[in-house]
Amino acid sequence: MDGIGLSSLISAQLANIQSIQAAIAVTAQNIASGAAGGGSSISLDTVQAAHPHKGKNVDTVA
Repeated sequence: MDGIGLSSLISAQLANIQSIQAAIAVTAQNIASGAAGGGSSISLDTVQAAHPHKGKNVDTVA
């Protein structure tokens, strides 16, 4: 693999890592607000977006 290909591969992986870090930060904030009495911080829509096969029979979210 040439230097340009390697560079673009590293850039793509770095972008992936940064998006994962951002998602972790949001999740940590959600957990913190839930622990502080903010109720359910993670919506059903968020769960279904990540796991489309889950939550199909859920009518209400506490």
